Amino acid sequence: MDIEVEASGGLRGAVRKGGLGVAGVNVDITMEGGEYAVKNSEYTAADGSFEFSSRPPGEYRVSVRERSAGSLPARWAEVLKGRITAVDFDLDSGILLRGKLTEAGHAAAGYSVNAHHLDAGWSSPAAKTDSAGSFAFILPLSGVYSLNIDQPTENASELRLDIQLPEGSASHEISFDLPASGIAGAVVEASSGGPVNGAWLAADPLTKAGCALRAPPATQ
Repeated sequence: MDIEVEASGGLRGAVRKGGLGVAGVNVDITMEGGEYAVKNSEYTAADGSFEFSSRPPGEYRVSVRERSAGSLPARWAEVLKGRITAVDFDLDSGILLRGKLTEAGHAAAGYSVNAHHLDAGWSSPAAKTDSAGSFAFILPLSGVYSLNIDQPTENASELRLDIQLPEGSASHEISFDLPASGIAGAVVEASSGGPVNGAWLAADPLTKAGCALRAPPATQ
């Protein structure tokens, strides 16, 4: 069977942060069409580069997932016959949200955290808190996000925290404590570490063993 090189194309790009390539980022491309969707995955090289060669022409959905910061919004790229299409991702283009969960003052490791933009409908993949109870996401845009927190133990509480990231934010930081009974937390500015004045939280039932928390718009 003969294959014409000119009948295929490719995708090439890089994932960068702070102007430097980021290694080990998972890159997925998906081509919708016909009866099935064709999906391929690669990891970025040491210099942050990736390449998909010998791809049939068409529209591809390109998405990246960075292990410490979740995912960025997917982009669409067109592969043309005999050509390589460039697709680059900049992890600095989003808003960095760092958080830390504690339980009765101790690091809450192994908790599952998911971020969802209430207006845009964007959702991050679930991230697990590390041994220090820390997690991080790169969020695509400002606005109101819902953080869904699932505890690793069976029949444990499911929590939701709504936060608003103001326009022009580059980073945001939040700490959250889960005492043995009741809920405590703090909303602080990532740049200064100072508290957000006038912040309030209201607990409402979410499930039989859970609650929803809401915070007012964060101030710059």
